[in-house]
Amino acid sequence: MRVTRTMHRVLGDWGTSRLRLFLAAGASIQEHCEGPGIGALSEPPGAVLHSALAPWRERHDIRHVILCGMAGSRNGLLEVPYLKAPAAAQDWKHQQRHLDSSGLDIAIAPGLCVVDESGSADVMRGEECQIFGALQRKADLRVGRHLVVLPGTHCKWVHLEDGIILRFTTYITGELFALLRYHSTLLRAGDSQDPGDGGFVAGLRRSQTCASGLAAAVFEARTAQLIQGRSQAWAAEFLSGLLIGAEVHAALEHGPGPHDLRDRSIILIGDPSLTALYHRALAHYGAATVQWDGNECAVAGLLFLAGIADPGGDG
Repeated sequence: MRVTRTMHRVLGDWGTSRLRLFLAAGASIQEHCEGPGIGALSEPPGAVLHSALAPWRERHDIRHVILCGMAGSRNGLLEVPYLKAPAAAQDWKHQQRHLDSSGLDIAIAPGLCVVDESGSADVMRGEECQIFGALQRKADLRVGRHLVVLPGTHCKWVHLEDGIILRFTTYITGELFALLRYHSTLLRAGDSQDPGDGGFVAGLRRSQTCASGLAAAVFEARTAQLIQGRSQAWAAEFLSGLLIGAEVHAALEHGPGPHDLRDRSIILIGDPSLTALYHRALAHYGAATVQWDGNECAVAGLLFLAGIADPGGDG
């Protein structure tokens, strides 16, 4: 195999659940790979990162790595202090920190924090990179008010105004779903072979009528298997629809609803399989959406950190 020595850099989004790395030559992404998230490591994060980079370093001259997400947490490579919102992209870029490690200059982006009027705090690490990346790609997102939703383990509802992140709220819907699906008795009573058709919509509908509370409605995932003959797959879909529907209802009830956004759509950024679920839930509540790929937005944000213009931007 011929070894090339063209200068490359690595861009990375290191979340709680997974590590996503992108090999870049200038603004062009050549390859990508994945690894374990910060929350699932059995080795020090530095060792995991260098192991993931080793195949690329054998073939390419790599000296710079730019990371966002949990790489900057206290469990990551180097704890980078949170930047307090309201925050603009340039503020975020200027707060990145650098770490020298085995011949690599590793730049690590800060997360964001916000404290509301009651003194309650909220934080994010990684999602801000996708948002600031989206700002580089879509010029009209830098003007006016927008609501951005980033589904994931910890879903973020983010309020933008003229390109500035003003405030945000976290819903741990993804983590709750994983805990209830894999570490509870809720999905152990039905036939696991039958399809789950209709379960998600049933969960969305039930989320609108939880008079006895969400904790009671969640148990219906089990009773639907025991009494109504529903499958495990249907119950899992029901649980997903119920939890996402409850999140959407709460977020729209206590934040700006679709009518407050005038003719603007809610922007969904993330994995297409997740944004599709939130699209269905928001449509159920009468909200229009547009869906943007989370990896593309993250790469645009990481290129911005590196001082490289995103070739997919529209100005």
